[in-house]
Amino acid sequence: MHEKYNNKKKFEITTPNFKLIIQIFYFLIIKTVLTDCPRDKPLLIYGECKLQYCRKEEFDSNICKINNTIIETQWLNNIIQIGVLKYRYINFASYSNGDMIIETTCHPGEPKRYFYGLKRNGRPFFKNKTNNNEETPYYIKDIFGQNNHQGKYESSAIIIKSSETDENNGKEYFLSISQLDYYAELFDFENDNIYFKNLQSFSNHQIIKSIKHALFPFSNPSNTSNQYYYFFGFIIDTDGNNSNLKIYFQKHIFTNIAGFPTTYSSSQDLETIFNVFGRIISCFQTSKKLIICFYSIRSDRLYFVIRKYEENFTGPIDYQIEANIDIDEVFYKCIHLKDEIGVFVYFKYFNSYPYPFLLFKEFNVE
Repeated sequence: MHEKYNNKKKFEITTPNFKLIIQIFYFLIIKTVLTDCPRDKPLLIYGECKLQYCRKEEFDSNICKINNTIIETQWLNNIIQIGVLKYRYINFASYSNGDMIIETTCHPGEPKRYFYGLKRNGRPFFKNKTNNNEETPYYIKDIFGQNNHQGKYESSAIIIKSSETDENNGKEYFLSISQLDYYAELFDFENDNIYFKNLQSFSNHQIIKSIKHALFPFSNPSNTSNQYYYFFGFIIDTDGNNSNLKIYFQKHIFTNIAGFPTTYSSSQDLETIFNVFGRIISCFQTSKKLIICFYSIRSDRLYFVIRKYEENFTGPIDYQIEANIDIDEVFYKCIHLKDEIGVFVYFKYFNSYPYPFLLFKEFNVE
């Protein structure tokens, strides 16, 4: 009897404390909910919840404060700055061994190129030759004074292999090709050299109008072990008033890197497409060497066209998607997913608003 009484007494004594703990717990939860900013406006700026850009010094001085517990745990706090102000365009390419390079260029055009590079194992890609070859992920190339060559803007980038006949055969270089008709630039980081030429010379065509080119390593049965070809697709304006646009597909081989401005390579036109409407050409090659291209035309109506070629650029087959946005700079793109499967993204009006559409398509080998 005495033991039961003690148990009851203990329960009666601890119950109020337990209730107090629960009340404090609920109070803290409610207080957190009431004082936290919402997730879509997680920054507290002068007493108001907002979503806007804040500089580091504004965070350090508490002018801007992350005021949402969930966002605070997910906040990016180790941001790597590659370029400087106005260097808004990013061009990415990776070497055959997995090393990667990021280039940034700007608008308005300036005579500097900023790079950030990492090796596959995470170590810095570049070496600072002015500081005992110390490893660094940063590299800046100033091209000021080189034949008044400056602007480059948004570009397509790729790592190319040399097809030279000497010891440089198979050596890899970073190549970036600007939109429209500016410059193609080839970087030899090992020797701190840049080779460049304007896009008219690179393509042997005038008035290039594409704002996105197609560029990728091009494999075909005629390739030998020491020859490396690259596919380049672009849009030209034949009369200067945007009324007669054409797509050209070329293959390039780089046989003389040091002679890049003049006798660097040979190029060959593979195909021409007429009645082009858009300003973008996007292509890839599948695992079984099919060539898939995505572009826009105007015939009786506007269409997005998916075209499949066999590996030797024969037997074209088209699949058309009716378009309803009459703007020649509307965005569309295709990428290789795996095997013979590609992903296609494009915009169409739906209920008077532009929406992105995704299409997954698998291609048959004839």
